[in-house]
Amino acid sequence: MHDSQNVADELDEIIADIFDIRVGKLRDEMTHEDIEQWDSINHLKLITAIEDEYDIEFSMADVQAIDSIGKLREIVARLRG
Repeated sequence: MHDSQNVADELDEIIADIFDIRVGKLRDEMTHEDIEQWDSINHLKLITAIEDEYDIEFSMADVQAIDSIGKLREIVARLRG
């Protein structure tokens, strides 16, 4: 089980790893236009990595709604309850 206080840091590490970007550069407002490596393949890798890490499942609507780092964080928080 993941401690709530560590979830944000863990999520940032996953995002940074998939998109090959430093954690300190991540901002909620960042979109695929801001992150060169945020393409369809890496989007799916990100979803899969998060599902595996937190034992959650994104709906297709959730996957399509993720258009920024902030939206991703919001959806993960909702799915984790």
